[in-house]
Amino acid sequence: MKLLGVHIIVESASELIHVGLTALLLGANAELFIQTCYNYPTLTEVYKYATYDALGNLANN
Repeated sequence: MKLLGVHIIVESASELIHVGLTALLLGANAELFIQTCYNYPTLTEVYKYATYDALGNLANN
């Protein structure tokens, strides 16, 4: 359950990519995104939603 890479193609990518890069450099697992408190509403919280989606897909398989 580790992040393998980050690709963001959107106008505000420079405001999002650093979160994924930090996780990659730390070798963090999915728990980082679940436990992190993100500002609301911001685009950065997409990491948490994506993690929940991945965990849900894992549970359904």
